[in-house]
Amino acid sequence: MKRKTLSLTLLGALVSCGLLAQAATAPTMAPRAPAMVGGGADAGTKISGTLRCSKGTRNAVDVGDEAGHALAVGKSPCTWTKPMTIGGSTTKEGTSSVLTDARGDIASDHGYHVGTMANGDKYFVRFDGRSESSKGALQSQIGRWGFVGGTGKLTGLQGRGTYKTSAATADGTTTVEVEGDYRLTGPAK
Repeated sequence: MKRKTLSLTLLGALVSCGLLAQAATAPTMAPRAPAMVGGGADAGTKISGTLRCSKGTRNAVDVGDEAGHALAVGKSPCTWTKPMTIGGSTTKEGTSSVLTDARGDIASDHGYHVGTMANGDKYFVRFDGRSESSKGALQSQIGRWGFVGGTGKLTGLQGRGTYKTSAATADGTTTVEVEGDYRLTGPAK
């Protein structure tokens, strides 16, 4: 019963984060890149920033197939404390939606982040990652993300990168360091 409680507690911590971590069932698996829309070998414009995400909402259920295996879905609001500049505007805020599959202290996370720029344009991100906890407390998250589109000046947005999330604070807030690159290809013809 203790392992089950730890998994559900871990899920709560993981789902509260905005940009979560990579698909994995063991701590030794490396992050995999999300499927990219129109991704290519050409490097784009480098970007980096810091995102702060609050606890948000979450729902978790025990799978029942083995001790400590649980699934959760959640949504968290986020604000950029160190914004990224993309296409002449800066990132402002967003919401992350995530599905988490936890087995004990290790979890795989898959989700989407919908962000708003200072000029009102939106960008869409898909992410996959892996999280680790100890005694039910989030210790770290790593993963990969990829732009899957945008609106306004960000129509045709492409790019990818990595992220690393620090341990959650007592109130469930997480800080996510994001880096990568982007390309603006314009609207599809």
